[in-house]
Amino acid sequence: MAKLSHHLREFLEYLELSKGRSALTIRNYEFYLRRFIDWADDPEPSAVNQDMIHKFRLHLNRIED
Repeated sequence: MAKLSHHLREFLEYLELSKGRSALTIRNYEFYLRRFIDWADDPEPSAVNQDMIHKFRLHLNRIED
């Protein structure tokens, strides 16, 4: 199965074309999704779960302080 990073561009294009999100919104999504992909070592999408997201949010909170 493809890694999460493989799906990033397609998701960002979906936000732009199908959801009509602004360029700034898309840039922010890309910034944080790339950070998540790096932090999680580019997991397969099926490996992403609530616990992983919780840990990443905690990580962000602690490094942003």
